[in-house]
Amino acid sequence: MLRRVIFVSQMQAERMLGSPLAAVISVTGHDKERAALGHRWHSIFRIAFDDVDPVTFPGSNPDLHPISQDQATKIASFVSGLPSSVQTLVIHCKSGISRSGGIAKAVAERFRLRFPVGYKEYNRHVCELVLRQL
Repeated sequence: MLRRVIFVSQMQAERMLGSPLAAVISVTGHDKERAALGHRWHSIFRIAFDDVDPVTFPGSNPDLHPISQDQATKIASFVSGLPSSVQTLVIHCKSGISRSGGIAKAVAERFRLRFPVGYKEYNRHVCELVLRQL
């Protein structure tokens, strides 16, 4: 059963050894290389979308690819399908601030886990889409 969700930068995630008691969601940009993650993780879910919020800033970044409804559904399915042995969910994006923070906030709200009090830098669009699917 999930007891903790954390969000980190890609660099931090690549330095982690992983654990059979932890899973990771690896978020990269749509045209970026995959993160070089360790092999000890229980499971790794990889997904690619850019850090853009088409609701708050419509049309401001036409070359970027925001998270899609289908991707939010896949993230939710991965999280919901984790076995009870997985206690920690690590989520990373490039900087560990916005996209990963949005997913982490959604997971924290759904599973009543801790999330940094007052943290406002998360991508609200990502959070809302994932939370609706959870």
